[in-house]
Amino acid sequence: MRIAWLRWRGRDPYDRMIHGASACVFLQIHHPVFVIRAFSSAVRKQAMAISYIQRSFIKLKGRILRVERSFFRLKN
Repeated sequence: MRIAWLRWRGRDPYDRMIHGASACVFLQIHHPVFVIRAFSSAVRKQAMAISYIQRSFIKLKGRILRVERSFFRLKN
């Protein structure tokens, strides 16, 4: 299992929108399934972060099994 943190710093409009919520996306990768958890301080911003990640993984031809919404809950 590989674990990676991704942070956005205003590289495009979506980045700027989620940056205000200190959005951080936690990727827990189990080949070939991607389990994505998006952390944000606001539900609306969190939804944007999740949507942005989904589009990014579609571009990378990743397979998203499920998307979990959680408020800074780091334990599995």
